[in-house]
Amino acid sequence: MKTDRKGRSKGVGSFTLLTHHLQDSLAWRTLSPQGRAVYLEVARLYNGHNNGFLGLGVRRAAALANVNKDTAGRCFKDLLGRGLIAVGTPSSFATNNRLACEWRLTAFKCDRTHQPATREFQSWKPETANPSPSISDRPSPRFGQTPPVRLVTVPRFRTVGAA
Repeated sequence: MKTDRKGRSKGVGSFTLLTHHLQDSLAWRTLSPQGRAVYLEVARLYNGHNNGFLGLGVRRAAALANVNKDTAGRCFKDLLGRGLIAVGTPSSFATNNRLACEWRLTAFKCDRTHQPATREFQSWKPETANPSPSISDRPSPRFGQTPPVRLVTVPRFRTVGAA
């Protein structure tokens, strides 16, 4: 490996930074593998000076992450909902100019607006679509009363005659 006169390595190449506070967040831990792959492709574009200008379309992200374009679109929505990325500039399909959406990683400061990192993913909590009441939430029967009986219907199967 080559080094300069101060002992620093040269020509090592670039890398993608995944900080511990990002990896330890609930938003990252519950993210699908496809969502992680799309996030890595967006983060791969970040060079330390262009956050907010990370242009990546759904089809290009799908090709890079090796997923279907519909899956990549769902991954972008999921990443937005979890606060891992934010929109820098929305996409545009004006007269013959197809411009992809430009993204901003919320883990790093924005180079477009010069605002500090928002880290919205740290406050993300999963939505419970159909919350089921816990046992402690159900009313208990009074002493001496029998608890209500729930009827369970069992499907009937017809017997088929032997051939």
